Amino acid sequence: MTSTSFSNLSVRLLHADGTNSSLETDLFLEIKGEQQLFVLKLSKIGDSHNVLHQTVLNKSSKGFQFGEKSFVLKLDEQPITLSFESKAEMERFSSVFNQITHGMQNKLSIFDERTEESSAVQYFQFYGYLSQQQNMMQDYIRTSTYQSAILQNANEFKGKVVLDVGAGTGILSYFAAQAGARKVYAVEASNMGQFAKELAKNNNINDIVQVVIGKIEEVVLPENVDIIISEPMGYMLFNERMLETYLHAKKWLKPGGNMYPTKGDLYVAPFT
Repeated sequence: MTSTSFSNLSVRLLHADGTNSSLETDLFLEIKGEQQLFVLKLSKIGDSHNVLHQTVLNKSSKGFQFGEKSFVLKLDEQPITLSFESKAEMERFSSVFNQITHGMQNKLSIFDERTEESSAVQYFQFYGYLSQQQNMMQDYIRTSTYQSAILQNANEFKGKVVLDVGAGTGILSYFAAQAGARKVYAVEASNMGQFAKELAKNNNINDIVQVVIGKIEEVVLPENVDIIISEPMGYMLFNERMLETYLHAKKWLKPGGNMYPTKGDLYVAPFT
């Protein structure tokens, strides 16, 4: 594990309408690398548990120098300005950031290692279509079975932290919220993640359902979870290889945690 830190930062969020948020001062920034992941964390100096922002740096991360002592970084679709106490500190951060992001250009995540780029692009484009999400949600047997499984086990969800893998529109996350979950992290890698955010906001559950845009193999969650939910089954169970992603998500599951679904049966018979 490697770690690089910076102190006495000031931060502003840059909004889409061109306005800035209020200035956050006296911040501590840490970049910690473990295996293939590099996590950037912003917290108050002397209070590392009060995390203001946390994200994974990857080959798609973008940033550039702004003035003598500032660096603009795009985090989860929202740019922020990091202001360092000296030009030397800004240049040190810029060097570390560039080494990480450029070094990743030739490295693959666990998802990328097992998936051809063209296949991945087509896969996420397909599930980014509203029509495809509509088809799945209108599959009454599929949707009602998950709803029943979650709501009939509401005692297991009440007050718990839940991870929804491949959340799509977030329908399973809503069921978990209805069952009393304290927090639901809805991870979605396709463009549908943006719609899921709007749906959670418009249904007044965005304080419970937090949409995380990215691949489960690459994102970092603020905490481990009690339950993982997902609809990972493709044709003949294994098609699309979503099961591998579902199982990979177990790295965030607390000991003794539950998964919905828990098992799958595949029946094969010879014929002539």
